[in-house]
Amino acid sequence: MSSSTTRASDPGQRAHDRPVLLHSLVFLDEGEEVTVGRADVDGYAVLPVEGAGLLRRLEAGLTPGEAADWYESTYGERVDIDGFLDDLDELGFLRDPGEAAHSPAPVRWERLARMVARTPGPAAWRRR
Repeated sequence: MSSSTTRASDPGQRAHDRPVLLHSLVFLDEGEEVTVGRADVDGYAVLPVEGAGLLRRLEAGLTPGEAADWYESTYGERVDIDGFLDDLDELGFLRDPGEAAHSPAPVRWERLARMVARTPGPAAWRRR
């Protein structure tokens, strides 16, 4: 999915000067990792705290450029924001301008997310 909210007119160049559109996401903090996902489609990923912080900045409305600047000032290193946006797109977290942001599922999914976060395995799970 190539969202016009994340791509500039040149497909090889990202638009860093406007916020990205995200589906409604749920976050479950588990120490040094955070399970993040779309409860509406049962799509979850386990991110390091730093990555979840970056995602939270995007969710709060910062542009990708502003979020990357925040990351650098907070963690002292540059982030590959384009790669991060590609990962969010692949996980299905980004949405197109006309697409509705679904409401998160009830709290019952929190238990599943806790279980998934504690299960050894890949760093990220993708929806089926």
